[in-house]
Amino acid sequence: MTERSNTRRRPAEHARLLKGMGFVGYGALMVTLVLVAAAVGSAAGGHSAAIWWTVAAVLVAIVAVALLFVSRYISARQPGDTRIQQDPLQPEVTAEEEEHYEEMYRGDDDTGHTR
Repeated sequence: MTERSNTRRRPAEHARLLKGMGFVGYGALMVTLVLVAAAVGSAAGGHSAAIWWTVAAVLVAIVAVALLFVSRYISARQPGDTRIQQDPLQPEVTAEEEEHYEEMYRGDDDTGHTR
């Protein structure tokens, strides 16, 4: 059996920053929905502030998408052993499951083909 890496659950140093960027991005998307509702309501009421609500909604949406994109892009470019865990609800793989997987799908024979 291969030696298991002790880094499998260790987050990268910047993991908190990237998670924070993602949370702020999702929060900004929710604020965007509120601003869009305010813009529609303002336009329906014939108020002159409708354009400003629309501009605010567009700007916040751009910032939200940028935050989400950048956090995902940086996270995906990290090495696999330091990457932010994508699914915290997924159970850990046991040593037996890892060994079975390695034997079934990673075991190369002399010809270079998997068994």
